[in-house]
Amino acid sequence: MAAAATIVVAVVVGVISGEDGGAFTLVLAGIPILAAAPVLVLTLRHHRAAAATYLAAIVVIAWGLVTGLGTGFYFLAPGVVLVIAALATVAGDEPRARTGAAPPRR
Repeated sequence: MAAAATIVVAVVVGVISGEDGGAFTLVLAGIPILAAAPVLVLTLRHHRAAAATYLAAIVVIAWGLVTGLGTGFYFLAPGVVLVIAALATVAGDEPRARTGAAPPRR
């Protein structure tokens, strides 16, 4: 969900900035998309994505700060959501790792 939010923000920023930014719009929107895409793919394939989520969060927040005086500021919110998602992924794995218990059946 966090990766999808990042991609949606990137598309919206790309559309809004396309007329003014020209070719830089591909870079402005493309870097966060490239950072979030592996997280989305891993999540959709039901694989663990904690490391990829942390990396995407760092890239998206850094990109938001680098371009923070412009429309890149909008990437800070999805970056924070990616951090929360990474923390939740790691926190969800801890009890099983400590106890060795299997996840509950549904």
